[in-house]
Amino acid sequence: MKWSTLIAKVAERSGVPRKDAQRVLTALVHETLDALTNNDEVLVRGLGTFETRWRAHRVLRSVSSGEAIRLDGRYVPRFKPSTRLRRILAAQTPQLWQDPAHQAALDVAEAIFKGLSAAPPPRDIEGDEDLSQIDQLAAGVWGASWATARAEFVAKVPEEVRAARDYLTVVVRKAWALAGTAD
Repeated sequence: MKWSTLIAKVAERSGVPRKDAQRVLTALVHETLDALTNNDEVLVRGLGTFETRWRAHRVLRSVSSGEAIRLDGRYVPRFKPSTRLRRILAAQTPQLWQDPAHQAALDVAEAIFKGLSAAPPPRDIEGDEDLSQIDQLAAGVWGASWATARAEFVAKVPEEVRAARDYLTVVVRKAWALAGTAD
Protein backbone atom coordinates (compact mmCIF):
# COMPACT_ATOMS: atom_id res chain seq x y z
CA MET A 1 0.00 0.00 0.00
CA LYS A 2 1.37 3.40 -0.93
CA TRP A 3 1.60 6.31 1.52
CA SER A 4 -1.17 8.25 -0.25
CA THR A 5 -3.46 5.21 -0.18
CA LEU A 6 -2.79 4.71 3.53
CA ILE A 7 -3.64 8.34 4.22
CA ALA A 8 -6.89 8.04 2.24
CA LYS A 9 -7.92 4.83 4.00
CA VAL A 10 -7.15 6.20 7.47
CA ALA A 11 -9.08 9.38 6.69
CA GLU A 12 -12.05 7.37 5.44
CA ARG A 13 -12.09 4.92 8.36
CA SER A 14 -11.67 7.59 11.03
CA GLY A 15 -13.96 10.16 9.41
CA VAL A 16 -11.38 12.95 9.46
CA PRO A 17 -10.12 15.07 6.57
CA ARG A 18 -7.16 13.72 4.57
CA LYS A 19 -4.91 16.56 5.76
CA ASP A 20 -5.56 15.64 9.41
CA ALA A 21 -4.95 11.96 8.73
CA GLN A 22 -1.70 12.83 6.94
CA ARG A 23 -0.53 14.99 9.87
CA VAL A 24 -1.29 12.22 12.36
CA LEU A 25 0.44 9.52 10.30
CA THR A 26 3.46 11.75 9.69
CA ALA A 27 3.68 12.44 13.44
CA LEU A 28 3.42 8.69 14.12
CA VAL A 29 6.31 7.99 11.75
CA HIS A 30 8.46 10.76 13.26
CA GLU A 31 7.75 9.67 16.84
CA THR A 32 8.49 6.03 15.94
CA LEU A 33 11.80 7.03 14.33
CA ASP A 34 12.72 9.13 17.36
CA ALA A 35 11.92 6.30 19.75
CA LEU A 36 13.89 3.76 17.73
CA THR A 37 16.82 6.16 17.47
CA ASN A 38 16.78 6.37 21.29
CA ASN A 39 16.69 2.55 21.50
CA ASP A 40 13.09 2.51 22.77
CA GLU A 41 10.36 0.07 21.73
CA VAL A 42 7.19 1.23 20.01
CA LEU A 43 4.14 -0.93 20.65
CA VAL A 44 1.23 -0.53 18.24
CA ARG A 45 -1.65 -2.55 19.66
CA GLY A 46 -3.01 -5.13 17.26
CA LEU A 47 -0.07 -4.66 14.90
CA GLY A 48 3.16 -5.39 16.75
CA THR A 49 6.29 -3.97 18.32
CA PHE A 50 9.01 -2.01 16.57
CA GLU A 51 12.40 -2.14 18.24
CA THR A 52 16.12 -1.97 17.53
CA ARG A 53 18.66 -4.73 18.07
CA TRP A 54 22.43 -4.63 18.07
CA ARG A 55 23.92 -6.89 15.42
CA ALA A 56 27.50 -7.77 16.34
CA HIS A 57 30.33 -7.48 13.86
CA ARG A 58 30.78 -10.31 11.38
CA VAL A 59 33.58 -11.53 9.20
CA LEU A 60 32.58 -12.27 5.61
CA ARG A 61 34.56 -13.69 2.70
CA SER A 62 34.81 -12.01 -0.67
CA VAL A 63 33.51 -14.41 -3.31
CA SER A 64 35.97 -13.24 -5.94
CA SER A 65 39.19 -12.97 -3.92
CA GLY A 66 38.49 -15.07 -0.81
CA GLU A 67 39.67 -12.13 1.29
CA ALA A 68 38.19 -11.71 4.79
CA ILE A 69 36.04 -8.60 5.12
CA ARG A 70 34.96 -7.31 8.52
CA LEU A 71 31.46 -5.92 8.68
CA ASP A 72 31.12 -3.62 11.68
CA GLY A 73 28.38 -4.06 14.25
CA ARG A 74 25.32 -1.91 13.91
CA TYR A 75 21.78 -1.34 15.10
CA VAL A 76 19.07 -2.91 12.96
CA PRO A 77 15.30 -2.45 13.10
CA ARG A 78 13.16 -5.37 14.18
CA PHE A 79 9.42 -5.89 14.04
CA LYS A 80 7.65 -8.43 16.23
CA PRO A 81 4.10 -9.02 14.98
CA SER A 82 1.31 -9.13 17.53
CA THR A 83 -0.55 -12.35 18.26
CA ARG A 84 -3.59 -10.87 16.54
CA LEU A 85 -1.62 -10.18 13.33
CA ARG A 86 -0.07 -13.66 13.36
CA ARG A 87 -3.50 -15.27 13.78
CA ILE A 88 -5.03 -13.20 10.96
CA LEU A 89 -2.22 -14.15 8.57
CA ALA A 90 -2.26 -17.80 9.64
CA ALA A 91 -6.00 -17.96 8.94
CA GLN A 92 -5.32 -16.82 5.36
CA THR A 93 -2.66 -19.48 4.80
CA PRO A 94 -3.82 -22.92 3.68
CA GLN A 95 -2.70 -25.43 6.29
CA LEU A 96 -2.84 -28.62 4.21
CA TRP A 97 -0.72 -30.58 6.68
CA GLN A 98 -3.52 -30.36 9.26
CA ASP A 99 -5.89 -32.32 7.01
CA PRO A 100 -5.75 -36.08 7.76
CA ALA A 101 -6.11 -36.86 4.03
CA HIS A 102 -2.96 -34.87 3.30
CA GLN A 103 -1.10 -36.55 6.17
CA ALA A 104 -2.12 -39.93 4.78
CA ALA A 105 -0.97 -38.92 1.27
CA LEU A 106 2.43 -37.95 2.63
CA ASP A 107 2.70 -41.30 4.43
CA VAL A 108 1.80 -43.14 1.21
CA ALA A 109 4.37 -41.13 -0.76
CA GLU A 110 7.11 -41.87 1.78
CA ALA A 111 6.31 -45.60 1.74
CA ILE A 112 6.36 -45.70 -2.08
CA PHE A 113 9.66 -43.80 -2.17
CA LYS A 114 11.24 -46.27 0.26
CA GLY A 115 10.25 -49.05 -2.13
CA LEU A 116 12.19 -47.50 -5.01
CA SER A 117 15.73 -48.76 -5.49
CA ALA A 118 18.40 -46.51 -4.04
CA ALA A 119 19.75 -44.29 -6.77
CA PRO A 120 22.11 -41.34 -6.48
CA PRO A 121 20.33 -38.04 -7.01
CA PRO A 122 21.00 -36.08 -10.16
CA ARG A 123 23.71 -33.45 -9.78
CA ASP A 124 22.89 -29.91 -8.63
CA ILE A 125 19.65 -30.66 -6.82
CA GLU A 126 19.11 -27.83 -4.34
CA GLY A 127 15.56 -28.53 -3.17
CA ASP A 128 13.92 -25.51 -4.78
CA GLU A 129 13.34 -27.06 -8.19
CA ASP A 130 9.89 -27.08 -9.71
CA LEU A 131 7.99 -30.31 -9.01
CA SER A 132 7.53 -30.99 -12.73
CA GLN A 133 11.33 -30.88 -13.14
CA ILE A 134 11.74 -33.34 -10.28
CA ASP A 135 9.10 -35.63 -11.82
CA GLN A 136 10.99 -35.66 -15.13
CA LEU A 137 14.32 -36.30 -13.40
CA ALA A 138 12.78 -39.15 -11.38
CA ALA A 139 11.42 -40.72 -14.56
CA GLY A 140 14.92 -40.54 -16.01
CA VAL A 141 16.52 -42.08 -12.92
CA TRP A 142 14.01 -44.89 -12.24
CA GLY A 143 12.33 -45.36 -15.62
CA ALA A 144 9.55 -47.96 -15.47
CA SER A 145 9.83 -48.19 -11.66
CA TRP A 146 8.89 -44.51 -11.43
CA ALA A 147 5.87 -45.05 -13.68
CA THR A 148 4.78 -47.93 -11.42
CA ALA A 149 5.34 -45.81 -8.28
CA ARG A 150 3.37 -42.95 -9.82
CA ALA A 151 0.48 -45.30 -10.73
CA GLU A 152 0.44 -46.68 -7.17
CA PHE A 153 0.35 -43.15 -5.75
CA VAL A 154 -2.52 -42.18 -8.09
CA ALA A 155 -4.45 -45.31 -7.06
CA LYS A 156 -4.03 -44.73 -3.31
CA VAL A 157 -4.42 -40.94 -3.02
CA PRO A 158 -7.67 -39.10 -3.83
CA GLU A 159 -7.65 -36.70 -6.77
CA GLU A 160 -8.47 -33.61 -4.67
CA VAL A 161 -5.42 -34.23 -2.47
CA ARG A 162 -3.15 -34.88 -5.48
CA ALA A 163 -4.44 -31.72 -7.12
CA ALA A 164 -3.48 -29.67 -4.05
CA ARG A 165 0.03 -31.13 -3.68
CA ASP A 166 2.03 -33.85 -5.40
CA TYR A 167 3.45 -35.47 -2.27
CA LEU A 168 5.32 -38.20 -4.15
CA THR A 169 7.44 -35.65 -6.00
CA VAL A 170 7.77 -33.54 -2.83
CA VAL A 171 9.25 -36.55 -1.00
CA VAL A 172 11.70 -37.23 -3.85
CA ARG A 173 12.77 -33.57 -4.01
CA LYS A 174 13.37 -33.48 -0.25
CA ALA A 175 15.36 -36.74 -0.26
CA TRP A 176 17.50 -35.64 -3.20
CA ALA A 177 18.14 -32.21 -1.69
CA LEU A 178 19.23 -33.81 1.59
CA ALA A 179 21.45 -36.29 -0.23
CA GLY A 180 22.98 -33.46 -2.23
CA THR A 181 23.91 -31.54 0.94
CA ALA A 182 25.54 -34.65 2.43
CA ASP A 183 28.28 -34.64 -0.24
